[in-house]
Amino acid sequence: MSTGRGWSYAVMALGLGIMGVGWLLQPRSSTDEAESPAVVAAPEPAEPIAPPPDGEALYAANCASCHMADGGGVPNFQPGILDGPIVAAGVERVAEVIRAGSAVLRDRDNPMGWEMPPFGFFTDAEVQALATYVHEAFGPKAEE
Repeated sequence: MSTGRGWSYAVMALGLGIMGVGWLLQPRSSTDEAESPAVVAAPEPAEPIAPPPDGEALYAANCASCHMADGGGVPNFQPGILDGPIVAAGVERVAEVIRAGSAVLRDRDNPMGWEMPPFGFFTDAEVQALATYVHEAFGPKAEE
């Protein structure tokens, strides 16, 4: 009698073993994958921060050929900006003229009718740096 029971245990163990192997070989469903730990990618390295534009360098490269390095211009040929009304009006007015050129000038600001092209290729940061430099370097000096 005990031999029959041994066989039944052996058959039951074999059956469970086959079912276990079948379960291991079974393809995984998406719910099984969702339960597995997620792999997180490392964050992309941040872009290096560019230094702010250099207004003095922008002036030397784009403006000094007409207005001269000292802002004095060339008498009867190219307008000076040193202590001029546009520069004295402030950084925003200088920025407006840089962006739009002489088209935004009133007759009293441009009595000789000089033409200045718009510098639309500058970024906003470059316009701000250039206008700030022009105003500080060539505008009315603070009273001492």
